[in-house]
Amino acid sequence: KFVCAYDSVGPRHTPPHTPCTPQRLATIGCSDVPEPDPDPLDGGGHGTHVSGISAGHGVDAIGDGVAPGAQLVGLKLYGTGGADEAADVLVDSIEWCAKVNLGTETRGVVPPRVDAINISLGEDFAQGSRMFDEAVEAAVGSGIVIAASAGNSGNRHFVLGVPSASPKVLSVAN
Repeated sequence: KFVCAYDSVGPRHTPPHTPCTPQRLATIGCSDVPEPDPDPLDGGGHGTHVSGISAGHGVDAIGDGVAPGAQLVGLKLYGTGGADEAADVLVDSIEWCAKVNLGTETRGVVPPRVDAINISLGEDFAQGSRMFDEAVEAAVGSGIVIAASAGNSGNRHFVLGVPSASPKVLSVAN
């Protein structure tokens, strides 16, 4: 399913506003500086889960994903064990996709094209970012459709999370 993948952060990445636990420090260490890693495997399972819903092939009683014929590009934004996403890493990953379509990206194994980006993360009650909106604008201009989760704030009316509140992002709620 995956034609390529790129790990923007490496396993030790811990954003500056996320505390480094003693266990994590003792096992793999912590760094607020992204260290791209050639091994982009999903350490937390969320990306794998979303990929299966999007493009998986059914197994036993579990049906196919929404688009079982789709090919995927995995872009890892989190270090091992999750933590909080860093906005600059998300922006860098969106820019990576736009550069693929413009033929200028050289980091990692580059697919022929990126048609869509699914952003299954977010912050409720967060503020938007001009830096993010400009990266989205460039990606959309390169032919990419971007969908993001509307948020996970529960049963709260009129709450739209970031990044799905960006003007060029297709916001999707469950």
